[in-house]
Amino acid sequence: MVQLSQAATPAPHPTRAIRTDRRALLLYTVLVLVPALVLGGLLFSQLLSSHSNQLAQLPREVRDSAARLRSGIESRLRDLIAREDAREFYHYHQDYWEKGTILGAEGRPTLAPITSNLALKLRPPGVLAWFSWNLTQEGDQEPLLLRGRPQVPHGLTSEQEVDLWSAEAMRGLDQQDFVRDVLMWHESQQPFEAFSDEFHGAETSVGEPFPIELLALNLGSRRDPACLNADIGLLRRSIGDLQTLRVHTGPLRLEGRHDKQGQLRLIAIRKVFVEPLPALIPIPTCFAGLGQDTILVQGFELDSEWFLNELPNAEALRILGPSIKMFGPKDKWDKGSADYVTSRFNLFEELDVALDDELDFEKAWVEVAFPSSELRRRLRTTLASLLGVGTIMIISLVVGVRLLRSSVQKSQERARRTENFVAAVTHELRTPLASVKLYSEMLRDGWADNEQKRADYLQRIVRETNRLDTLVDGLLESRRLADMEATPEPGSLNEAVQATMPELKMTDGTEATDITFNLQEDLPPVLMEEGAVRGILVNLVENARKYAPVEKGTAPLEVRTSLDRRGRVLLEVADRGPGIPSSERGRIFDAFYRVGDESTRTTHGTGLGLHLVQMHVDAIRARVRVTPRKGGGSIFQVTLRSTPSKIS
Repeated sequence: MVQLSQAATPAPHPTRAIRTDRRALLLYTVLVLVPALVLGGLLFSQLLSSHSNQLAQLPREVRDSAARLRSGIESRLRDLIAREDAREFYHYHQDYWEKGTILGAEGRPTLAPITSNLALKLRPPGVLAWFSWNLTQEGDQEPLLLRGRPQVPHGLTSEQEVDLWSAEAMRGLDQQDFVRDVLMWHESQQPFEAFSDEFHGAETSVGEPFPIELLALNLGSRRDPACLNADIGLLRRSIGDLQTLRVHTGPLRLEGRHDKQGQLRLIAIRKVFVEPLPALIPIPTCFAGLGQDTILVQGFELDSEWFLNELPNAEALRILGPSIKMFGPKDKWDKGSADYVTSRFNLFEELDVALDDELDFEKAWVEVAFPSSELRRRLRTTLASLLGVGTIMIISLVVGVRLLRSSVQKSQERARRTENFVAAVTHELRTPLASVKLYSEMLRDGWADNEQKRADYLQRIVRETNRLDTLVDGLLESRRLADMEATPEPGSLNEAVQATMPELKMTDGTEATDITFNLQEDLPPVLMEEGAVRGILVNLVENARKYAPVEKGTAPLEVRTSLDRRGRVLLEVADRGPGIPSSERGRIFDAFYRVGDESTRTTHGTGLGLHLVQMHVDAIRARVRVTPRKGGGSIFQVTLRSTPSKIS
């Protein structure tokens, strides 16, 4: 007698061919691909490192270039300021007596005053005008403005020369107003009476001794030469052994101020303090100023155009050379361009220019930029030439490994599917055959002693025979679909589902209560075949009943049609089963594939049901996928194609 329960057929071990393929893949990878990749990677890494090092040096080189340019500009300006700072305070007059003036026996000067170079000679580059203001003189006064002579281009016509000097005259008036406004602003901020505190309170400011006669001549009344000649002798006799007074000269400081038109202009200012004669010394009338503190404000207007543009451009051409570019505040360029490695500095910050508006700092930025495209191009060319052969080798090796690996994987997958199929078919054949044989022998041997038992045994034989018939039909249908060329036509999906409803509502010869239908009305026509729709639904519902049977109190299976948000027609079968792991969802539609292990499986089947669904879906040019269902279970969703008329 045949036993009712059959031991599960153990899965066969991998074949010798698969083991050989694996060894070949491993050997090929180890002996060929790995050394090639290692050597190629080392070479590539070295080239990239060299490339990176060269690129990394660019910012430092640009910073060094910017530092040299900044130093050059600063040196030129400080040289200019140092030359102006070295001028004696009395040089800021139309004429003056220089040190070493010899006084005659009667105390009168033997030399006439010298006309100041600031009024006669050409203005040096960067200087627009000099000024001086004696804050201690009584009465209203204008600052003394000395403008020198401008550079006159060669070849000017007489009319052009007239225009030039007219422009100079107008510029002189403008400078006079500007200097007066700046000096008045300074006086309003710090009254001149307090200026001497700066020198008296400075421990390091010991002042420079000047001959009293020289101070008297240069600070005396210029409008009365007779007074000077008459009183110089009296002064000399009154001072006795006192030969010098100290003069404290502050440094020139750069400031940025706006004129009435709102234009930024630069000015260098210093203060000069001349100590007074002792109170007990009688002072001649012409030199009465020697009896009180003398405060002078002197300096020059710096040419902003020269400082912000001409000087940086000249120094850039001298220091940077043609390859490194310099961009000043007025230059327009793409600062965000990846082609430039840049470094910037601010002329006002570097030279401690005092500004009345912080926004003016933006007018003094200098950008030093190196166009790295040429260096990158050379590096790319070198890299490409060195990596060319290696890249081709690596590509060839990788392609070979991928082809071999793909071949091995396909072979393994075929073997695994065959193993699953053999195990499933063996189980599916042995169980119903054993049942048929058992109940046939029981009928033959007279175990059924009444009509009811004989009918029950016959019913079991028929059920197991149908199970065998279903297995054979599935295999034949799979082969038929593989060889068939389907021609889907426009049709109604709801009508095809309704035609299949009677079959889906029957199970084991009885009417099923585990399924519901929800069909959306007014669906557009889709490309389909009624046989394909039937095959999809029958296999999906059978699969759900097999692996996610509806139990008492649980939601039934649901077959539904709908439109998604993009207007596509959907056919769905939803269950409340255990769900399908995400790692398995892409493989469940493969032939003979079943989730889990055939050697421990308790449900019957061959893994053909969902594969038949995929074949039917492909035949009507649709798509199928499985997604998790909210609340548990799975949704098998088929997306059908609209008809051409619908698309248009």
